[in-house]
Amino acid sequence: EDPSARTVVIDEAILAQIDRIPSKAEFLSAALAAGIRAPETSIAAGPADARILGERLGYPLVAKAAHGHGGMGIERVDDPSSFERFGDDAWPQILQPLIEGVPATTEVLFVRGEPVRWFTSEMRDCWPSRFSPSSSRRVVDHPEVADFLQRIGTLTQFDGLAGIDWLIAEDGRLFLIEMNYRPTTCYDLTPQIRAAFVRALAQAARGEAIEPRGAIAAELGKQYPQFPQYLYFAAFEPGLPLHRRVGGMLRTFSRADWRDPRLVLTHLEDFALACYNKSRLPHVAHALKSAIVGRRARSDRTQSQARSSQS
Repeated sequence: EDPSARTVVIDEAILAQIDRIPSKAEFLSAALAAGIRAPETSIAAGPADARILGERLGYPLVAKAAHGHGGMGIERVDDPSSFERFGDDAWPQILQPLIEGVPATTEVLFVRGEPVRWFTSEMRDCWPSRFSPSSSRRVVDHPEVADFLQRIGTLTQFDGLAGIDWLIAEDGRLFLIEMNYRPTTCYDLTPQIRAAFVRALAQAARGEAIEPRGAIAAELGKQYPQFPQYLYFAAFEPGLPLHRRVGGMLRTFSRADWRDPRLVLTHLEDFALACYNKSRLPHVAHALKSAIVGRRARSDRTQSQARSSQS
């Protein structure tokens, strides 16, 4: 029998869970029904609809594109007139009341819907805006995380590594923002955290029972710069004290994965180019870009020739 001709039957409940993955609104609606705290959420089809919903929700609001990532498509809305700046192709928009607090992320391993390993970190030094990805992480614990993860696992039956975005409000309550159905950026934030996830993944692969475990006590309260994000924050954030600008950049290099020097070099090239683009030296920026493009082209040719010789 030709394997490609086989028919795979997927349970309708699984299909419904898959349908929620790309839609922030669908997922939050299902999460609220499952007893997970989340901001009140409405969907506006256009500016007129948004103004009506804005009066009900109250200003200021957060407006989000229905599909987006990395903080893209998120804006603060202070009054009804602000909706006029949204283009025709920006709708529909997800509208939520703006909740003041600290954004956080939980990196988590689910095994058939059960959270078995996780840790939570506050997203610090977000750049270039408050809704952008973080440049550093501060490891924390929160008493509501474990229960909410259990509910999310039951809701999604997810199997694998994921990232859950939260907001820790000023009064301490935890609000679910979204779920990223993929490995996010900080599983290797420290050797201890990386080792905990690697051991759990190995146990899952062997089919062994895994005792659920969250935060590593020795890491709580520690803050780590992220490479290369903190380089950009330290270089371009206005008003940053000199000791944070220079010291933070030096610490960031210690966070680079020097096991892959080509990747580190690529990040440093991009950073150098960004620095010159920000300066008033367009000729230098152009020459630097040409040199970088040339080096990468030579590297690609070398790797391609190496692969050809091996085959």
